[in-house]
Amino acid sequence: MESSVNDPAWSSSGVLTPIGVIYPTANPILMGSSRSSNDPFDFARGGGKRIVNFTVTDGCNASCVYCSFHRNRSPRIVGLAEARAAIDFLAENDVGVLSLTGGEPFLNPDLPDMVSYAKERGLIVLTGTNGTMLDEGRLAALRDAGLDAMWISCESADARTFEENRGVPGLDGMVREGVRACGRLGLNVFCIALINRSMGDVHVFASRLASMGFASVKFDYPMSFPLQSTYMGWSDSPLLRLSGEEMERTIRQVLDIKSTGGKGTIRVINPVQGLLGAIEHYHGRRPAFRCTAGEKVLYLDTHLEFYRCPALPDVLGEVGGDLRLGTIDCERCYYQGVRDFDAFYYLLSRFDEGLGHLLSGRLDRASRLLEPRLRLALADAWDIRNSGLV
Repeated sequence: MESSVNDPAWSSSGVLTPIGVIYPTANPILMGSSRSSNDPFDFARGGGKRIVNFTVTDGCNASCVYCSFHRNRSPRIVGLAEARAAIDFLAENDVGVLSLTGGEPFLNPDLPDMVSYAKERGLIVLTGTNGTMLDEGRLAALRDAGLDAMWISCESADARTFEENRGVPGLDGMVREGVRACGRLGLNVFCIALINRSMGDVHVFASRLASMGFASVKFDYPMSFPLQSTYMGWSDSPLLRLSGEEMERTIRQVLDIKSTGGKGTIRVINPVQGLLGAIEHYHGRRPAFRCTAGEKVLYLDTHLEFYRCPALPDVLGEVGGDLRLGTIDCERCYYQGVRDFDAFYYLLSRFDEGLGHLLSGRLDRASRLLEPRLRLALADAWDIRNSGLV
């Protein structure tokens, strides 16, 4: 399902070059801290600002079969002073997007203050929840703090299975009311749906999400092996151990829904190359774009240590210290918090490099701007720009 020359990245609204995609005039997810800057090139300069996934607590109040955080007997909650120090450090180290994750992030009582402070430092900020703590007062506090977008997790084909797999009776009703509350408050909310066997037919599942009030969904990829960082978002449940054929069948359905652009049941946020790369990975083949973990996307745990990614034990530094950044040639996992952005960062790095050669008169090296893969990456960048997240 490759992009064609008729894709919006090449023709919509007269956009015929990467400039309009990489350097838009009013798009927060690509401009990042330029919201508080006069530099329209802010996010994309130097190959793109970084994304950090920050676990603000490693405790959880559910017992999902897809995850291991509930097995943590000594959960830690990041304090506000620690979070502020971390956010200062991130802002000073070219981070543009901050995802405040968990565990269950809403268990951290300082979450709204963390969001507010990150917004003061010019970051795009997202957070999310398992749906158990969606009272209107808490949601209003996040909205008033300036939260850009919030996810609620849901991944099962029906309410009974959803509640059984999460270990939370009544959860389906909590999520439905939470989505309605977000609508009343004007809070940007989307669903995160972990691909697993309880999801069933994706078209039917998408209709269920739409009936719950969701307008957008981002599909996450199963992590069914022990992770070597402190992150506990994995499980050896049979629900997550899908074959390559099962993953491809599911992702092809996701791509089919995505092709409607949200005009059918629901809008799919994942970029196309991220989804196609997942098919390759789960078949044991190398995706078209390499992983950028350790350079463009980092994991920050509750002890304020930076990991290359959740799957690997590599500690790259800590808040306040030196960061040993850089990518490695690794295909151990397909963690969506990194891999869905592979093509996007490939585009930014190649364009930044090629533009530098062009401005320096090195036309032979500037020809990298014409590389065929950049067309696919450009379509993904346009997709992210119009994702509906922020």
